[in-house]
Amino acid sequence: SNSSPLSQTKMADLPGMGSQIDASLELTAGTILSNRYTIEEQIGAGGMGAVYQATDSTTGEPVAIKLLLPSLLTNPRAQERFMDEARISQKLSHPNIVNVYDVQQDGDYYFLIMELLEGQDLRGYLDNLKLTRQELNQSEAIRIVSDVCDALNYAHDFTVHRDIKPENIWLTGEGKVKVMDFGIAQIQSTSQRTKTGAAMGTAYYMAPEQLQGRTDIDGRADQYALGVLLYEMLSGQIPAGRVDSLHKLNKGISKKLSLTVDKLLSGQAAQRFANTQEL
Repeated sequence: SNSSPLSQTKMADLPGMGSQIDASLELTAGTILSNRYTIEEQIGAGGMGAVYQATDSTTGEPVAIKLLLPSLLTNPRAQERFMDEARISQKLSHPNIVNVYDVQQDGDYYFLIMELLEGQDLRGYLDNLKLTRQELNQSEAIRIVSDVCDALNYAHDFTVHRDIKPENIWLTGEGKVKVMDFGIAQIQSTSQRTKTGAAMGTAYYMAPEQLQGRTDIDGRADQYALGVLLYEMLSGQIPAGRVDSLHKLNKGISKKLSLTVDKLLSGQAAQRFANTQEL
């Protein structure tokens, strides 16, 4: 058992999640999807599905394939929603957003074809720092979140991410920041989330208006998640309920940055920033 609340954001730690992912998404090397993509190996798994490295036979290039859990797409409405969101993802073209090349269905499989990136997600990066007892440099935290802001500022003209968390932020080998999985959180109904426990980790990053199930969600919900992210990166703790300001926890964190995080964590969307550009 792991007493750290941070581990609760990892899907593999949740009861029954590991077996659920493996059983329905086990693709062996050599499997060909859509007569075009040859599976090489599994490179990741999360609450929404599994990620594989594959080769595109048309171009000969390596790609990443994100295969969605069949249990997420049991009804036509969820399938339609996924296709809609995936098409929006394809339109997003920004240096801080992972490229989605295509969306496909092959039998029961629904999947996204994305650029294959070297590196690790932000969760892995933070875990490694923790293991080696290093603290994240304040300026590095600001750099990462500023890049995520650039991505969101661009994307908010098209969609709201709704699931900003360390697992959805990728750091390339060169240190570039890329945001993944736009809109995929949309496809899960609240009942599905509760049933599978898949939102337990994500819930820490969700704005109060999202947790209330409101339909008028806008980009300010992503700002709340950024507030949680910054708080976690700079304090090692996930803010839940009423929390001390960062400056109070650590005098080395500037008052200005601390106030910014407080504003992002406002319970009311109207009390946050007008948009991520302002942030």
